[in-house]
Order: sequence, then C-alpha cells, then structure tokens
Amino acid sequence: MKFTFLFIFLLFSCHLQAQETEKPIRTIKVHPKPKSVEVINRASMIIIAEEMPMFRDTNCLKLPSLKEQKACADQKLMQFISRNLYCSDSLRANTIDATVILSYTLATDGSINNIQVLRGSQNVLFAQECIRVLKLTVEQNGPWIPARQRGQVIPIQMNLPFRLRIR
Repeated sequence: MKFTFLFIFLLFSCHLQAQETEKPIRTIKVHPKPKSVEVINRASMIIIAEEMPMFRDTNCLKLPSLKEQKACADQKLMQFISRNLYCSDSLRANTIDATVILSYTLATDGSINNIQVLRGSQNVLFAQECIRVLKLTVEQNGPWIPARQRGQVIPIQMNLPFRLRIR
C-alpha cells in the first residue's frame, strides 16, 4: 500500500514539473516612490525635521557637507558632556548604573526650553546634574543651530540620554 501511494505521488509530481508554458512570463521591475520625510506632531510639537539641530562648534561648521557637520557636532556634544558632567561624592560612594533621559524643546533661536526628565527621576542628584550640563551647552558655546523644515527654522522636541556607570 505504501509503495502504491509513493508511486502515484512520484508520478504526479514528475508530471507537474514537466509542464512548460507556451508564453514566456514577463517580469516588470517596480520601483517604490521615495517617501519624503514626514513631520510627526505630538501636541503640535515637531520631533522630526529635514535638517535636525546641531550643537554649535566652529570647527564643525567649516566642514563641506551637512552630514559631516552633523556627525562632527554630535561627537563634540558627547565630548562636551563628558568633560562637564560632574559626579558628586554621594554618587561615587555607591555602585551605580543610572540612565537619565531628558526631553527638551529647542527653540527657533537655538535656546533650550521646557526641560523634563523622561526617565531616571529616581536618581535626583544625577538628573539635576544632567539638566545643569544641558543648560551649560548653551551658556558656554552659544545657541544651538536650529532645525529646518522646508527651508524655515522651526522649534523641535529633542531627547538626550545620559548614562552613568560607577563600579
């Protein structure tokens, strides 16, 4: 019985594979339309723009392309934060692995407003230090380069994570 079933199965499978079509099948390449950068509004605040804001650094502004300028500005921001973030003795006393995420509005003039702690409010000292350093970016280096959408300067909602590891 098994051999009969196997023989019939092989017979039909060979027959299905042996069929050829008379007309060749044409394939058409379909290219999807590129999506433009969409603006996402949360309570009428833009969080994505065509040109995102940059930390102001005169050396970065001399670079030829906007992509290189943005990469340089991000690196300079991280260097600025690491140089100016002060870890108090009360934080150093314990083994800490803390993360604070700050949300803030970058205005059209490059100033920072409406700073809020999204995550990490349980470690108050570290959150206060992160807010101090974020405000210091404007005080020491001047205003940020604001975001642009369709050639116009716009306010934008930003998030900046801070991580502290003491072992």
